[in-house]
Amino acid sequence: MDQVLAALQTRGDTLHDLSADVALTVTDQTTATSDSESGTILLQQSGGGDGRVRIHFMQRTEGNKIFDEDHEFTLADGWLVDRDFKKKHEDRKQVVRPGDKVNLFQLGDGPFPLPIGQKPQVVRNGFDVSLVAAQKDDPPDSVHLLLKPKPQTDLASKFAQIDVWTDRQMGMPVRIVTVDSDGQRSRTADLTNIKLDAHLTDADFSLPNEPGWDQVVEPFRP
Repeated sequence: MDQVLAALQTRGDTLHDLSADVALTVTDQTTATSDSESGTILLQQSGGGDGRVRIHFMQRTEGNKIFDEDHEFTLADGWLVDRDFKKKHEDRKQVVRPGDKVNLFQLGDGPFPLPIGQKPQVVRNGFDVSLVAAQKDDPPDSVHLLLKPKPQTDLASKFAQIDVWTDRQMGMPVRIVTVDSDGQRSRTADLTNIKLDAHLTDADFSLPNEPGWDQVVEPFRP
């Protein structure tokens, strides 16, 4: 377990950028129903502790029905932009104070509740961490950690638990499952075809203007 936490810290410290296929499944635990979206993810960290990410969903599954989708989320320069190309609608929200940076993996603050790039003791300060025995449906060559937020912490108000499967060779999470604090909803993100050091540029995160679209802009609110 300590080796896994150390590997996750190293991966976060050395990760510059990546591209991958992503599948996100949201399950309602009370009804045992789930919907899923699939697409691609681009992620980049800068040396100054800032980061940006772009997720483009191209297919949606509801029950046994599959639909084409064209929905994109981009977090860059402190703004979260939600673009629905079919509806021609954009929501643009400033999620950090102007001038502040976005640490993608900061536990409790970043958009991804992952123990990546964190010192093992910092992870242990916020979670009870345990190693879970391998199961046949685990991602290949992965190790499974269960993280339960400690009571009375900010993370405990958001999550009942976080499960992370880490690829042994890359030291990179390949499956993340979060369970809401009330236990009623879980979210599973699977990453495949991961390419580290993908040499992403500003063009990969640029958002061209879309004339004629509906747009809602929400500046930062303390």
